[in-house]
Amino acid sequence: MTRLQLVVLMTAPVASLGFVPMAIATGAEIRLSLVTVVICGILFSTTLILFVLPILAVSMAKMPTTKISPRNRLPHRQWYSAGLTA
Repeated sequence: MTRLQLVVLMTAPVASLGFVPMAIATGAEIRLSLVTVVICGILFSTTLILFVLPILAVSMAKMPTTKISPRNRLPHRQWYSAGLTA
């Protein structure tokens, strides 16, 4: 595990646990839905950061790179007319 992954694993549960008292408080029917969304969002984003992002990074690193030939590039004057910036 890298240092970044450890930081994510430490902060996500702490943030989720911080919302638990709000979730179990009496008379918190309206706040319960908000807390549920926040806790699930934190856990979902943690899963994405720890598993999906590294898989995407490895797969993107393995993709072959191609160079754009000068014939396929737009001349500098045409960038502005096409709405592109350098």
